[in-house]
Amino acid sequence: MAEGLDASGMVTSTVGRGVKDGSGTEVGAIILFQYNPKLTVLLDKTAPSKILDGAVNDAKANIPGKPTVTAHVLSGSHVRLVQSASISMAVAYKQGGQLIEVIGPSPTPVLNFTGAYLAAAVKG
Repeated sequence: MAEGLDASGMVTSTVGRGVKDGSGTEVGAIILFQYNPKLTVLLDKTAPSKILDGAVNDAKANIPGKPTVTAHVLSGSHVRLVQSASISMAVAYKQGGQLIEVIGPSPTPVLNFTGAYLAAAVKG
């Protein structure tokens, strides 16, 4: 997905990192996308639910099985959780053209990490 967005010119940068639990075991990943400035202006005027609908449709195509989608609000940001039997992915959009994806095997840690990340981002 990141390669497709980069190749299309939709994003100007992508950063991905592993997420470790308290024992140091890698349990997931976070991927941050920065949309290009022209697209950011348009996206910042769009309802977050509409932006997340597009991101969720792309995510569902890459998640095995028949995923379900639920809506959440974490640290004031709208978040969608896409999950199947084997993987969970939280997707959030922050003003300024930032799309955040957190991926892991189960929903609770994915949502907890996403909430912590968004809270830290608000503090700056």
